[in-house]
Amino acid sequence: MIEQDQSIRKINENIDILGRQIFDLTTLNKNNYQKMGFVRFSAFGEAGNLSFALALLDAYNSGIILSSFHGREGTKVYSKDITNGKSKAKFTEEEKQALEQAISSRNT
Repeated sequence: MIEQDQSIRKINENIDILGRQIFDLTTLNKNNYQKMGFVRFSAFGEAGNLSFALALLDAYNSGIILSSFHGREGTKVYSKDITNGKSKAKFTEEEKQALEQAISSRNT
């Protein structure tokens, strides 16, 4: 009986440790990029839809939008900070679409 009691206590201690570890991992994961929105488009009316807007957000809808504008003269890449689903910078229509996709995507 004493051995079983000690064994049960050890199992309960391990369960408590695992519970704390799961809580810590869950909390840390909320800061990882876990939502994405992606829109391809033609920035200057050229064929191919080689430009894009990519929104990467964490669980709090904070992150970045990367935009690539491809044209005959070259490609330019821009980034905009997102905090709680908003930014001080103005968005293009494609960036708005990518942000909406990301915000509405499901957390995993």
